[in-house]
Amino acid sequence: MITVVDKRALAVPTGLTAIPQTGELLINWQQNSERDLAGYLIGFGLENDPNKFVYTRNMGPKEVITGTSNIVDAKLWGLTDNTTIFYGLRAYDISGNVSDWTPLQAAKPWALGPSGWNPIPSGEGSGAVEIAFDTPLKQETLDGALTVVDASGNPVAGELYLISDFDSTPQLEIHPRTIGAIDLRPTPWRQPRARE
Repeated sequence: MITVVDKRALAVPTGLTAIPQTGELLINWQQNSERDLAGYLIGFGLENDPNKFVYTRNMGPKEVITGTSNIVDAKLWGLTDNTTIFYGLRAYDISGNVSDWTPLQAAKPWALGPSGWNPIPSGEGSGAVEIAFDTPLKQETLDGALTVVDASGNPVAGELYLISDFDSTPQLEIHPRTIGAIDLRPTPWRQPRARE
């Protein structure tokens, strides 16, 4: 009987990018093409060294995002807004061979992350866009911090008003001159941690 033992590590994943969000990053990459691909490991830390990662996770196999050209994703969550982390990926096969870490990438969640808004991003509205924050804010903090854009990505002109509700939760009210499908984006728009 002949036993074949696979000792060849998979290729290092490629196309690693991060899209910033509030307290998290959405990580995208190109799916590995090896037939014996079994899954991915993801990790991050505060230093540019995978040996000093504060968190790693076995994500198992990932499915390609529908409508994309071989892109898969994961989320890193529970991150501190506006704090840079270094993240990377490894691929492993059914024989237990593991690739090297990708070159580590640096990213950080939004500098100023809203805790809620109405209408929801990409939703329809006819008047004001209300945005709530968990941290105290001043008007000068908000100037240029957020942009309301239409479905085509064009900025929607309007006025910013800082208001507080009865329990002193800071809120921002934006009164656009016209409103259709909208999206809220930090200015400048940057990409966002990993959750399956």
